[in-house]
Amino acid sequence: MHASYFVVLLTTGCAKDETDANAVDVNATTSDTGTGSAAPTTPVSSTPVTSTPPPGSTSGGPGPATMPPTPTPPTPTLTPTNTATAVPPTASASGGSGGMGVESSGGGAGEAAGGGPGASGASAGGGGGMTSGGGQVGTSGAAGMDTNADAGSGGQGSDPGFQPCPTDGDPCAILPLGDSITEGYGSSGGGYRVQLFRDALDNSKNITFVGSLMNGPGDVDGETFPKSHEGHGGYTIDSDGSHSGISGQITDQALSMYSPNIVLLMIGTNDLNGNVDVNNAPNRLGTLIDDILTRAPNSLLVVASVIPMQNGNNDKVQPYNATIPEMVAERAAEGKHVIAVDNWAAFTADPNYTSVWMSDTLHPNDAGYAVLGSSFYDAIAAYLP
Repeated sequence: MHASYFVVLLTTGCAKDETDANAVDVNATTSDTGTGSAAPTTPVSSTPVTSTPPPGSTSGGPGPATMPPTPTPPTPTLTPTNTATAVPPTASASGGSGGMGVESSGGGAGEAAGGGPGASGASAGGGGGMTSGGGQVGTSGAAGMDTNADAGSGGQGSDPGFQPCPTDGDPCAILPLGDSITEGYGSSGGGYRVQLFRDALDNSKNITFVGSLMNGPGDVDGETFPKSHEGHGGYTIDSDGSHSGISGQITDQALSMYSPNIVLLMIGTNDLNGNVDVNNAPNRLGTLIDDILTRAPNSLLVVASVIPMQNGNNDKVQPYNATIPEMVAERAAEGKHVIAVDNWAAFTADPNYTSVWMSDTLHPNDAGYAVLGSSFYDAIAAYLP
């Protein structure tokens, strides 16, 4: 089923995965285990999904060259890995930590019934809710949203003529950027990228994925599946003395090496789950968004809210998600090509999501990833060739 989403032109950061104090990153000492593998590095057994580096990529992809040792965090944190395989999820978004949870069904801050301005499910004006058509955010969203409410869908397109994808028949290059959920941990391979690719095929849209890591099936519905991505298990928004982040080297190299037409950013899960500078997480996400918009001004940036956790950390997730619509709207109003998509709303649309769409406390199963894939597709469909 297609999840509700709200769109706003802007550049944003996506959610990071779980954190695991017990998981260990083979390339960087952090608390998250991923299934993706860095370019020419030797795959390490770490997740059920196998990643192999794309031809010509270098070991570790664009990941941080040097990272300080990761101290054991008080809360489970994902252990980032760029190896071929990742350890079974002990509870981490990247695929190795235990006890990581997914957000509860309340919706982003303001999404829960009675909350403040709804981050998703805004009024028809598109104020708080993200819309699939991209466009300027309207007025503020409805006060709080019911867990089953739809995301706002009536935003006004501020630049309806913007076309980030090639018009010469070449596929639209999409960069999936984030943590282990982008990597697809907990799926049978490929995560949300499989359903996104399938939806594109069903609608005769021409797309491909780019990035330094690879995993996923050989084909989808008879068509060769583009396995590339930039999902780093256990990574946070940015790096500090104890965590590896996707901002900086990883993001900058991916943008310069692959020149994506569309960037799908979903990060923050590991920050929130691992209690990493939570109060400043929205500002750190905003900095990452600005960096992407500056380095790729002609690309479309899609900023996604993070999905629920089942470990009691949704009280951190909801306020974080609630900041995304306005963050995107402000930049879209400046003429930046950025929109927002509400994956939280897409996930919580089914009150039984914890039992039908989750593989552990942080990661979706194949059915859950299909929900995210369709959510992303609906947000970018109008921009695809």
